[in-house]
Amino acid sequence: MFPDEYGNFNVPNGASLSKKVLLERVKRLKSELALLKEIKEDGDARLKAQELDFARRNKEIQAQKEENERQLQMNDKALSDAALGVRTRDRQIINLGGKICRGRMAMQQLQKDKHQVVDRAKREAREEMNAERQQQQQQQKKKQQPSQGMQIKSIGHGSGGAGPHFTRASTGGGMGANPVRVFKAPGGGRAGK
Repeated sequence: MFPDEYGNFNVPNGASLSKKVLLERVKRLKSELALLKEIKEDGDARLKAQELDFARRNKEIQAQKEENERQLQMNDKALSDAALGVRTRDRQIINLGGKICRGRMAMQQLQKDKHQVVDRAKREAREEMNAERQQQQQQQKKKQQPSQGMQIKSIGHGSGGAGPHFTRASTGGGMGANPVRVFKAPGGGRAGK
């Protein structure tokens, strides 16, 4: 766009503008351009701030994500340890139950052995008492019956004729423990030796 011979500028719409008007328009456009530039700079600054804020938030989110993952791993490990502890306690309970069962079986066997020992002791005591009783009865019978050393002799001397009398043989030795016993026969005669 060039000025005409009068110094005016022809614009595309056919209107002619004076140099002064054009200068004012240029000034206004420059002012608007400066304002747009300022707006652009402010927008760029805000955009950069937002980018920095987004980067900071992303960093925080990443850190929180890592912390969450670490917590999940710790929780998984704690759960695994707890499960292992439960299994260990289960094994301990099973082992303890086995020990209790074996202890009960041992106690039952001890009770059985105890009853057997007591029964055997009672049986032996009864047998001993029966043996002593039988021995006492035999000794009592021996006391009531004549001893084996007693002999019956049918020959006697005297006017009364012969009669039975008892003599017990002496083991010898003076007035020993078994002196000769002399019984008179009913016939009145003195029994011989």
